Amino acid sequence: REQNGLAYQVGCEHFSTALHGRFMTYLATSDAQSETALDMVEEELDSAGRECFDGKLVDLFKASSVGRQAMNLLDYDSLAAYLLGAAARGRPLDQDLESARRVLDASPGMIRQAAMDWLGPRGRFVSMAGGVSCQGD
Repeated sequence: REQNGLAYQVGCEHFSTALHGRFMTYLATSDAQSETALDMVEEELDSAGRECFDGKLVDLFKASSVGRQAMNLLDYDSLAAYLLGAAARGRPLDQDLESARRVLDASPGMIRQAAMDWLGPRGRFVSMAGGVSCQGD
């Protein structure tokens, strides 16, 4: 963003539930730069499936993910919501441990494959809003 001056704001978010997940990228830019900025975002998503991921960096992200998951169950409200959700879905109460094991078993190759499967052009949906201006009374 800083190198090309194309966007006022750029970011991404990941939303995940037990049944669904969504990875979203967003940017805010001028009308004149919107096409170029969108091309750059799409190129960045495409590159995730082509690049090799550093094993040590992947290990740090895995540890961070498992740590966040464990810390999310430290207060009563979070633990109660987790237990209620597991019971309502008929899942074992230790499903968080199995999830943590799968995260820790992930390899750089598995992450690259997931990027190719889920961040590629087939699964993309683009929504654009433009020409919005605020004028005083």
